[in-house]
Amino acid sequence: MTEKELQDNFSDLLFSVRRSSRYHTKCLQFYDHWSKRILLLTTLSGVGTFTAGLATHTMLSVYLAFIVALASISELIFGFSNTARLHSELSRQFIALEKAMIQIPENKINEQHLSQFTANRLEIEQNEPPKKNTLDIICHNELSKAMGYDHAIYKINYLARKFANYFDIQTNYKQLPV
Repeated sequence: MTEKELQDNFSDLLFSVRRSSRYHTKCLQFYDHWSKRILLLTTLSGVGTFTAGLATHTMLSVYLAFIVALASISELIFGFSNTARLHSELSRQFIALEKAMIQIPENKINEQHLSQFTANRLEIEQNEPPKKNTLDIICHNELSKAMGYDHAIYKINYLARKFANYFDIQTNYKQLPV
């Protein structure tokens, strides 16, 4: 492998690690947000149920108890807090890998470094849940802009951006002309 190919492969790997770190940080924020909202809803509804029960407003107690049950069931089904912790750990691992990569001087990078860092990335990725492609492309675009790679931006439609944390609407992404 030539020195140029080695540098290009290392740069591509570093970009991929940075994108993955950004992706998992966004997922962490999303799931943590929902976890906190459900906890707030459950707490408020539980307090309301208790208060309504004390005041013998039985229908209000039933409605508030129903809200507590729905919120608790949604946390059990979707596991927002557990998923947030998983993405937090994955983000932390990718940041640690990036830190190790940038500590190697550019002129000292060799094939052994590249192989080791690639293996480390694959080891982290084996614990990842399935990726949401649109969210991954959003992270790619943000990182490309931040690093001055304006030629590497992909077009994402409005609805796909809005629902990127939930599911993929858009399946084909076209690179924007430079």
